[in-house]
Amino acid sequence: MIKVSSKKNKYTYNVYHLVKAFFPNEEIIQNVDEKQESLVALNLPGGSCFSIALEEVEAAAGDLSEMETEEAKEQAIKKN
Repeated sequence: MIKVSSKKNKYTYNVYHLVKAFFPNEEIIQNVDEKQESLVALNLPGGSCFSIALEEVEAAAGDLSEMETEEAKEQAIKKN
């Protein structure tokens, strides 16, 4: 059995299907806990736990924006 805990309800559908794709034979139990610190937490068989913190998501989004900006600059330079 895999337990999925989400901070917001909007994550449950996507997380469920991603987990089910990798663990098709496992039962998945979900809950929403708006007070938890991480956006999503997975408790896997054997006691393993995986979570995604809001700070990690914000940092990754910031990095992506910087990369997109650099790509736009490079394309502008190539055109000139």
